[in-house]
Amino acid sequence: MSLVHQIIDFVDDISKGILKEAAAQVPDHLKSGEILTAEQRERMEPEQFALVMRTKEAQVLKKFPVNDEVNTWLSCQYFSKTAAQLPYVAQKVAATNLRRACAIYNLETPEVVEKMASNEVKSNRYDEIKSWTEDRLHAKTAQVAEVKPDGSEHFYALGNRYAMPNPDYVKKAAAYFIDHTREFGDAEDRATFAYHVRERAKELQVALEKRAEESLASYSGDAYGDMISTQLKIREDLLWAKPEMSAALAKLAAHRTDTDATTFAKALFMFDKKAGLTRYYDGHLADAFKATFGNVFRKEASGYLWEDEGSGLSINEKELEKVADQKYDKIKGYFGSSVADSLKKHAVSIFESLPKDAKETIVKIAKGEL
Repeated sequence: MSLVHQIIDFVDDISKGILKEAAAQVPDHLKSGEILTAEQRERMEPEQFALVMRTKEAQVLKKFPVNDEVNTWLSCQYFSKTAAQLPYVAQKVAATNLRRACAIYNLETPEVVEKMASNEVKSNRYDEIKSWTEDRLHAKTAQVAEVKPDGSEHFYALGNRYAMPNPDYVKKAAAYFIDHTREFGDAEDRATFAYHVRERAKELQVALEKRAEESLASYSGDAYGDMISTQLKIREDLLWAKPEMSAALAKLAAHRTDTDATTFAKALFMFDKKAGLTRYYDGHLADAFKATFGNVFRKEASGYLWEDEGSGLSINEKELEKVADQKYDKIKGYFGSSVADSLKKHAVSIFESLPKDAKETIVKIAKGEL
């Protein structure tokens, strides 16, 4: 059913059934507040809602107003009742912004809101078409999740979602991770997902394809990868104007030799959030977990070689260093000076940290196709 026809918040609730239930629970200090009229909602800016959805029919729907404490509280009551009517990604977006609003107005955050919220959600926007793949996978695995868990702590890949009751679902989860790593809003979710898929594969004796194993290991490996030193240096470069944070990074890095990789990755993730570095993730900075576990896989004696079977594109270390130097201006035009500068300094490590579409663009520049 179209999102347009779902009961999601107050304005959709023609019978006001949910409102009547909420009225019996409204806190005393909110009883004198006013609920927005349809006209008032229409005049409000998109930023005053917890969720702004663009549907596959190209309609824009503004849901869950958070303009004041009364309407934030009411929006939370509706979300608690109607969240299941929303696609999975939209639930995360709405919940995250409702939680933030509750903190602003000093309201108690409902359990369902807290459970769905993610610290890495950065806006209140949801695009039904762009998020279709993740929503669809979640819907499929949610059906399987009704299967009674077998007692394994790795039955679910993430929380109580993405059930893996048999080898086929382990392989599906691994394949999904390869193609949709960037769609996990929280880097820690990526690491958790990868860890449970790898462990479940071991339990069920599932032989994963090499590409899948490498992708999962880059977020949940058994030891430090060979990207870590360069990735710490890139962080140091980014913190040139924050000497206190640079010093804290140096202190953290000094403990790497006597800290296991998993503990270090989590500590680095906390540092990145505090230092404001997570905004560079999936650009020229690998997130904390890939930076810790990731490897630059060397496939030939002469050094690094990147290949993509699907597109037929490939580039070796010498070609990468050459394009970073000689095609600097063109790379800068596509990705900005920060990526271009970093690629010139740390060609292989930066290239490995980039998403696949960015890698393909750089290879095409190197080959003279762009």
